[in-house]
Amino acid sequence: MPCQTTTAKCANLAVDGWGFKQYVLGMLFYRYISENLASYVNRGERDAGDKSFDYASLFDAEAESAIAEEREI
Repeated sequence: MPCQTTTAKCANLAVDGWGFKQYVLGMLFYRYISENLASYVNRGERDAGDKSFDYASLFDAEAESAIAEEREI
């Protein structure tokens, strides 16, 4: 199915105010949680001595391997 057809079908979906509000509030909450988690992890790493650590710049594989190493300890 061409992209233009799919986009046109999505544009024709009716979204009421409540549905839109739920979507926007959910996204804002997700962003709030994500930013606070990153801040918490960054603070812990910096307190441990790694001043250049930035959780948001980690690749998924790096974060997952660090978690796996912590579980082995």
